[in-house]
Formats: sequence, C-alpha cells, structure tokens
Amino acid sequence: MKKGSETIELRDKIFGLFTEKLSVYGFKLKNKREIIKKCNNGFVQKICYIGNIDKIDKRIYTTLDLNVYNTKVDKLVAQFTDFNIPWPILNIGYLMPCKFYNQWSISTEDDIPNKIDNIITNIVEYGIPFMDNFSNDNTIINTLEEHPYIGIQIKAYLLPLMYYLYINNKGMALNCIAYYTNMYKISFEKKHNNDDCFWNIPLSSEEDKDSIIYENYVKVLKKMMEEGRTLE
Repeated sequence: MKKGSETIELRDKIFGLFTEKLSVYGFKLKNKREIIKKCNNGFVQKICYIGNIDKIDKRIYTTLDLNVYNTKVDKLVAQFTDFNIPWPILNIGYLMPCKFYNQWSISTEDDIPNKIDNIITNIVEYGIPFMDNFSNDNTIINTLEEHPYIGIQIKAYLLPLMYYLYINNKGMALNCIAYYTNMYKISFEKKHNNDDCFWNIPLSSEEDKDSIIYENYVKVLKKMMEEGRTLE
C-alpha cells in the first residue's frame, strides 16, 4: 500500500474515533467530516474535523472547529431575505487555555490513543460548555456579549436579533444596531490592510459593499420587529 493511501486511511480512522467517542455526548455523524447534536428550540451544535496531510513528513495535523446555529432563527430570517446570517465558528484552541489556533500532529497509529484522548478531553472541558451556553435561550446573549473570540461581525448581526427574539427588547435591539452601524462607519474609514483593524469580514473585498449588506440586514431586522414576527 502506498504511503499516501496509508495516511488517508489514518485520517479517516482518526475521524471515526472522534465520532465514536463524542457519540456518548449526543453527537451523530452528519457527513464525512462533521458531527452534529440537535438541541432544544432549534439549536444545533456542529463539530467539524480537519485533518491536513503533510505529504512530505507523512503527518496529519488534526484539529476541530466548533459551530453553533439555530434552524428556527435561520428559517425566520429567510422569510425576509436570502442572506445567511453568520453564526460563530471557533477553533477548539481558542477555547483552551492557550487561546490560539491549535492542532495536534499524528504520524502513526501509535500516536492516536494519547492524541485523541487529549483532544476529546479539551472538547469536553472547553468546547462542549461553550456550545451548551450558546445553545441555551437563557445564556446565549451573555455568551455573545462577553466571549472574547466571537468576532465583532458575528455580534453585529446576531446581538440585535437575539435581544429582540429572546428577551423581546426592541429598544436594546435598536440601540445595538445603532452602535454597530457606527462601528462599521469608523472601521471602514480605516484600511482593511491594517492588521490592527478589529473587523474581519470575508463577504467582499469592496468596503462599501460590506456596508450595504449590513444596512440591508438592518432593514430586515427593523421590518421583522415592526411586524412583530417571533420564533415559532
């Protein structure tokens, strides 16, 4: 068997072990590289497996990205626009004490048990609590407001929506919209090639287009509130 094939098989075995070990926490296979857990009130927790193969060293650099979204919220927003609101996706490393992107190097089957156990331990200790807080009607807003690694863009789109849908506070939603609209204006006066810029918006390379997208989204939110639309 060729070395490349062996490495691919090793990667698939690692993901199979992730799936098996996390199944005890309610996660089920969604596709070849993702497992999900359906929670209450439309929330879905998703763990994405990333296994990058180094063809020279015959190593697999393994990590996990965590994503939480709400199908009911998406369905409601879809009644007003075809724009997909952004939900947080965090690498497990940002939830760990190291607080940066983290991956584990695996080169042989002998590496697997200890490395997998270490990754699962970090998922259980840091990843699942974060996803549980974000999947809870009572803690999602606090998590959005305070978590340092949920980006400004995510907060700009989600916070006003959450204020309206989860605590029925239109005033807070409108104040939040005004706050982030102003931050958009300030940030776009800076150059996006400035590494210190607090925005990281992948929607377009054209700054004015990004601003228009947010303005249109704000119109959607205001229309939703005017019509008194809520989650079913």
